[in-house]
Amino acid sequence: MELKFLKGVGEKRAEAFNKIGINNAEDFLNFVPRTYLKRINIRECIGNIDENVVVTGVVIDITHPRKPNQPVKIALKDNTGAAEIPIFGGSEFRMKQFRLGEKFSFWIKIDKDRFASGLRLNYRDHLKLTDDENELKYQKFLFLPVYELSGILKKTWIRPMLLSKIVFNAFSSMLKSNPDSIKESLPESILKVHDFPSRKDAILRINFPASLSDIEHSRRRLAFDEVLS
Repeated sequence: MELKFLKGVGEKRAEAFNKIGINNAEDFLNFVPRTYLKRINIRECIGNIDENVVVTGVVIDITHPRKPNQPVKIALKDNTGAAEIPIFGGSEFRMKQFRLGEKFSFWIKIDKDRFASGLRLNYRDHLKLTDDENELKYQKFLFLPVYELSGILKKTWIRPMLLSKIVFNAFSSMLKSNPDSIKESLPESILKVHDFPSRKDAILRINFPASLSDIEHSRRRLAFDEVLS
C-alpha cells in the first residue's frame, strides 16, 4: 500500500513523511516512543493528579466562551462519570471540531484547581474516534505511544495522538497484507536463554504495550539486536 492511502495520511502528509525518511508502512517499524500515556476512565482522574493521561468518552455539551480570552469547554462522559475540559485559543475553530454525541479521546494533564475544590483538566491534544473494527482494537490498548514530532509533520496538522493512530494503522495494514513481514533476527536458542520475545512481538509491544512490563521486555530485546548489528 502506498503511504498516501494509509488511513490518516493522504497525499500531502505522505510527502511530509517522505521528507523524514518514511516512504512505506515498513519504515514505521523503526519508530520508538519517547513516552507513553495511560488510558484511564473519568472517575480515576482524582487518583492521577500531576499525570498526563488519556480519557475517552462522548461529547455531551459544548460551551462557547463569552470573552475572547476564555476557553471553549467540552463536557465529556464515559460510563464512570463526566468531566469538563477547557480548550484555550481558536474558539471558532474549536466549536467546529466537536459535535454532540461524537466520541473522542483527550490527552490531558490533571492538576488540582487552586481556586476551587476540584480538578483542572489541562488540554494537550485530542483524537476523534469511530467504531470501525480497527479503531476498536486501537482503543483497547492501555498505554498509547507518544513519538517525537518533527516540524515538517506539524505543518500538515499531524498532532501527537494522530501520529500514534497512523503508526497503529501502518502496523495493522502491514500485518494484514503479510503476517510474516516482521522477520526474526535471532535463533530460537538465544530467545529462550534470555527470555526474549520474538522481534515481531518486541516491535509491536514497545509501540503498543499491554503493560509496563511489555515495554521493558521489548527494550531489552531490541537493544540486544542493536548490539549484534
